[in-house]
Amino acid sequence: MTSSAHLLAPPPELVKFAAERGVLQYSDEEKTPLAVLAAMKACDSDLTTFAPLFDSWKLEYSYRRGRLWFHEVNDVFFESIDNKYEDIVRYMLQGGLVIGADEVVRAAADPNARCAIDLTSLSNAVRLAPMSTINLLFDRGGDATKGELLHHAMQREDDMEVMLQAITLLLDKGSSINRNMYEDDELGMKMCTIMSMTPLHNAAIQNMVDVVSLLVQRGADVHKLDNAGATRRDGKLFTPLEYAARWSSWDVYDYLLQFEPEVHM
Repeated sequence: MTSSAHLLAPPPELVKFAAERGVLQYSDEEKTPLAVLAAMKACDSDLTTFAPLFDSWKLEYSYRRGRLWFHEVNDVFFESIDNKYEDIVRYMLQGGLVIGADEVVRAAADPNARCAIDLTSLSNAVRLAPMSTINLLFDRGGDATKGELLHHAMQREDDMEVMLQAITLLLDKGSSINRNMYEDDELGMKMCTIMSMTPLHNAAIQNMVDVVSLLVQRGADVHKLDNAGATRRDGKLFTPLEYAARWSSWDVYDYLLQFEPEVHM
């Protein structure tokens, strides 16, 4: 995420805080975000402790460089989502730091900021965070058409009801239901070809009948081919029904069979 050539050393108080708690692995000038992340983990989501440290980091950067390095803020933002630190997520979304009389440097985390591939903070949130955090990111400008959100929601590990809520929310906000993952992202395809399937394929692998049913009701194409042929010796592409058969997901297989009575496996 971060280009280390542009970094400055973190404020000494932040380094000291993290080091005293045994969580700081690096403190040299090329590892500034790691120092901030370490401090955040040491605070264990305590916003009253974290906020002054984070603000000192923003202030140091702003006066020494006139602006913040965008990806460094979002590295910290990613981590706060991964660790379900909702108070810190909310705090970082507020952004803004006054410099001088009339200049404001925006330090807000961006829910739609991507790394080299189409992966955003919101991508992490729909996979890991509670619904309250996901809704918060949408309230602050999250875009359901970026970050392959529906695909990441397929990887949630909480109860089925929450997963269905997340999927419904994403569909209501415009996430594409029939896209193969990274189909328009050249680098993403090169790095993650094996993942280039639709959300329906993914649900079929996991034998999630409730998810499959919801996706079909919302317009998922039961005959859509995946885009992962480059990972197979014969280059063959498969439908969700064929995925269900290959992964022994028989509940989903039986459900999808009604849409394709003549099956040639």
